[in-house]
Amino acid sequence: MPYGFSELQKIRQDYLQLIESIPYVEEDLNYTLLDRHIPWLQKMDQMNRSAISVFDMYKKTHVYMSPSYKNRLGLPQEVTEAADGFDQFMTPDDLVMLMKAGYHFLKLMLSRENKNYHQFMLVNDYCIHPPDGKTVRLTEQHSILETDLHDNIWLGLSIITLSADQNVHEPVRSRLVDQEEDMVTEFPESNGFANLTVREKEILSLISEGLASKQIADRLHVSIHTVNTHRQNIIKKMNVANSAEAIRMATLLGIIKV
Repeated sequence: MPYGFSELQKIRQDYLQLIESIPYVEEDLNYTLLDRHIPWLQKMDQMNRSAISVFDMYKKTHVYMSPSYKNRLGLPQEVTEAADGFDQFMTPDDLVMLMKAGYHFLKLMLSRENKNYHQFMLVNDYCIHPPDGKTVRLTEQHSILETDLHDNIWLGLSIITLSADQNVHEPVRSRLVDQEEDMVTEFPESNGFANLTVREKEILSLISEGLASKQIADRLHVSIHTVNTHRQNIIKKMNVANSAEAIRMATLLGIIKV
């Protein structure tokens, strides 16, 4: 179901309240640390085709954007902040999904007793639709650049590149990568699997075992028509072309085993 404007307002408010719950002490924030990072950020900008920015959780704004940021993403020069540009050039549904994922993973991180934030990276794949250019799919990597003296998440680094897969019909994807443990945690709502019923998940699992609709119908004691209806619903909810793609996505998420 498409998100409405009220849903966008709500998740923005929730996200803002979550950030404001972080107990920053202004006089303990050492902004010379940011100054020390800028030279290598500028060098990174010159060496690759990434768009780089730094977000200040305390000020709730971007405090650095690489010189070529706007050109590489096709953003108008009058855009003064990275997030403002994406708000304009993303679909409302994609924007809400990314904000919900960001809120979900930030809340997860803040609840951790072990504050080893630097080992984590949030990776998002989504599309932007610049008014004077073609739709492009981007991959954005968020990591923690600096924590404050009290081990609070403070400066966030964002590195955006053109996705290797430019299939602009692929849904938004968001996942948290634990680089030390080599683990990936997917945001459940970034794919339609979270919306599947128990029966649909059961049928998807049986399809992955190689069973045909007739075999599934016999095992579950339902009609073939019922099974095929469930298959169509699975494809629609997961926004894929066929059952094989649904299985591939569910396998990547570790939901089913093949």
